[in-house]
Amino acid sequence: MTAGEELVNPMIAAWEERASMPFAPVSSDFIIGVLLGCFLIVTFALADRSHYLPQLIRNHFPGHSQVVEDEIYTSRSFWVRLLLFVLAFLSVGLCAVYLLYGKGIVPDNASAMKWMMLSAAAVAVYLVLKYILYVIVNIFLFTRSQTNVWNRTYADIFLFFGIGCFLLAVCGIFFEMSMILFSVCLVVLILMAETVLAFKAFHHFFEKKYGGLHLFVYLCALEWIPLLIGGKIFIQFCSTV
Repeated sequence: MTAGEELVNPMIAAWEERASMPFAPVSSDFIIGVLLGCFLIVTFALADRSHYLPQLIRNHFPGHSQVVEDEIYTSRSFWVRLLLFVLAFLSVGLCAVYLLYGKGIVPDNASAMKWMMLSAAAVAVYLVLKYILYVIVNIFLFTRSQTNVWNRTYADIFLFFGIGCFLLAVCGIFFEMSMILFSVCLVVLILMAETVLAFKAFHHFFEKKYGGLHLFVYLCALEWIPLLIGGKIFIQFCSTV
């Protein structure tokens, strides 16, 4: 046996042994590759000289100035923002794959790739349809400048939700969280996003008489009911597949 064969044969044996092991997200090359890509996106967003992500975080705390709010939406920050949207879609897809894995629906790498892409595409379609619905309704409720502020606020909250899903996916996959704990954390993330959205909406648009009732009807019709319908569809899908 040559020196090359002595080096290659153990590697082949180790690969064959790894391939024969039961599928798990933490050992999936595809899932680890997606997580690495998401990590690189977060690193790039934090290191970018436009400082888009740190300024975006500060922008959603009380006391920020309008100058900062205008400065973060520049042509350079557009690409960082686009990458963060990609991160959000991939992270939501990873969370969906982990939930489906817990139900036994994702038995291998090919299934993980298929369901992650389908989940990310479904979330993208869901957001586009909701955006169109918001645009139509907001024409009758807000001025053009208010509508732009609302669109930015809604998109920013989704980006924060995507970063939260990325952190949750990392914890779930590497620490092998139980499905119950993972589901609870995901629901908490969704509730936090909806709470911040309601607070921002009331602060910007509904500070008037009967504003609370107006906000409740607005979010029920355009946010909470579609979210509950989407969640119910996902739960029924998991129980029937």
